[in-house]
Amino acid sequence: MKSLGEQLVTILFYFSIPLLILVLATGDQVIGFLYGELFWPAIDCFRILGIVLVLRFWFKAYFAILLSMDKQGPLLLAVAMATVANILVNLYWIPLCGKEGAAWQALLRIAFSFSLA
Repeated sequence: MKSLGEQLVTILFYFSIPLLILVLATGDQVIGFLYGELFWPAIDCFRILGIVLVLRFWFKAYFAILLSMDKQGPLLLAVAMATVANILVNLYWIPLCGKEGAAWQALLRIAFSFSLA
């Protein structure tokens, strides 16, 4: 029998992967339907943030497991380091790459936070 934490991660995996596929496959239709042609340049960012969504599902589950194990110290350190890195990377990437840079930075930030925790 799997532990509760393993079950939670498995459930979130099976829930998040179809969402990711939906976002990647229908991003242009979703943006077009909700916001119109004016927002078509945001489609690539929307798809990148779909990947971020999957990682956030797993990351939140991992954070909840750490909190339930009374491991707030490593969690606080990971969040603090990721916040500083986030600010520094934003200062560089957003002026250089624009909205796509911000979306890629969000993906890197969540991966960096997860690797630290």
